Amino acid sequence: MQITAGSKNPYRILFPKTSPDGRSMLSVGDVVGQFEDHWEMALMDYNGSLDNAAEVVTLRLFDPAPTREHYKELLVWPLFTHEKTRFGSR
Repeated sequence: MQITAGSKNPYRILFPKTSPDGRSMLSVGDVVGQFEDHWEMALMDYNGSLDNAAEVVTLRLFDPAPTREHYKELLVWPLFTHEKTRFGSR
């Protein structure tokens, strides 16, 4: 899910894995937490907040190709604050 806030780069909020019946839920806490993790990461010079985000979001199916292509590099990144509440490691 992509949420646009501010005037620079959009935030990409990831849904958790699907359940055995193919469903995925995203709580308000997860959205807020992932939004805050973007600020902690601070790589893309974000300047918006969830409070002033656009009311329209974009949903896309997950494409695993970039993850597979850059797998080793992704494992180097530390978990951010919200991610640590959900996962034990990358």
